[in-house]
Amino acid sequence: MPEIRRPRGNCLITILLILVFLAAFGIISWDTVGAFARFIVYVIVAGIAIIVGILLYAWFFGNRW
Repeated sequence: MPEIRRPRGNCLITILLILVFLAAFGIISWDTVGAFARFIVYVIVAGIAIIVGILLYAWFFGNRW
């Protein structure tokens, strides 16, 4: 039986594709697309930083319980 995996981030990628489509026809500016792409990158970097922070905290302070 094949494993069914749900892709993560589908909503953000769909919004980005819609923005690219709208910018291609001149409905919105390309600055909006770039700002949203930067937002996606910031969310990914913040998520990685939070996970690394939790792991570091557990590494240094995990044995006190």
